[in-house]
Amino acid sequence: MKAIMEAVKEFCRSNDIRFEEMGDDPVLRLGVAGKNASFFTYVTVEEEDRALSFRTIYPITVPKNRLPQIIEVTTLANGGIRLGSFEVSLTHGRIAFKTSAMFGPQDPDDTMIKHLCFANWASSDHFFPACSAVLFGDISPKEAIKLVEADGESADTDSCSSKPAGSGASTAGQGWGGRLGHVMGPSSN
Repeated sequence: MKAIMEAVKEFCRSNDIRFEEMGDDPVLRLGVAGKNASFFTYVTVEEEDRALSFRTIYPITVPKNRLPQIIEVTTLANGGIRLGSFEVSLTHGRIAFKTSAMFGPQDPDDTMIKHLCFANWASSDHFFPACSAVLFGDISPKEAIKLVEADGESADTDSCSSKPAGSGASTAGQGWGGRLGHVMGPSSN
């Protein structure tokens, strides 16, 4: 069986997505510039369980008094998402979007990894305005979701562009809905 982490690194290299290895842990960090915000995505692999996760962290911290509204907006968003879900840390006030899969004896291929990665980035970027509006504006979670859904864009693979972690903005090649964009941050690949 092919190592999942090696398959992810090959996927990143073939799509010009730069990554940073996080110490000795089986974790990669990718920087992503979407239409609505820039994010860091952490890719975690559990080789023994044959599991792969992409977790994108929002660049905002939610104060404790706003957690109920953010939990409501992310719960409403989760109801319409096919792949992945939002998580809210009650301790740290962190909003994250996670996609994951278990491969069993099957070797992951570029298409499988691409769907997990790009669905994560598209949903993260698509719903960022709703979370921001609730956090910084005077809008209800239901209204925020309606506004995001009414803007005419869905959380598909065209709603962001990716940036490899590291050397500033650079074109990352074709892919993600035909326009894999920029990936940012340090790179060790």
